[in-house]
Amino acid sequence: MARRKKRKPEVVLQLDRQFRLNGRLVFTLLLFFAGALSLALTYALITEARHKINETRALVQEQKDANTSLRAQLTEKYTLDEIERIAVDRLGMIKPDQSQIITVYVPKQNYSELRSEPEPEDKSVWQTVVSFFQNLIKF
Repeated sequence: MARRKKRKPEVVLQLDRQFRLNGRLVFTLLLFFAGALSLALTYALITEARHKINETRALVQEQKDANTSLRAQLTEKYTLDEIERIAVDRLGMIKPDQSQIITVYVPKQNYSELRSEPEPEDKSVWQTVVSFFQNLIKF
């Protein structure tokens, strides 16, 4: 008896060849999609960070504008007349009489005092220790 090989119909073989995937192709496709996904995720994170930075910058600018407005209000509100009114009304202060005013004359020249010893230059640790013991012996 001769053995006959069982043959698959050719249509099945053709379909089998079309849909057979090898391991390298699958790995390459997975690697491609993983790279594309990581790239998209990176761009999404960058976009989110830029959005937060822009929001923070807008908030900082808003606070700067508010501070400028408040400084203008303070400058406008506290003039010398307003300060005098507050001192008199709230604090009960009064202007001094002529007998209470003492005039002090200050010379226009500026005098400065010189140190008797010049400042030491940068010393090493060893020089500092030696000078400490020399000063201790002198004492």
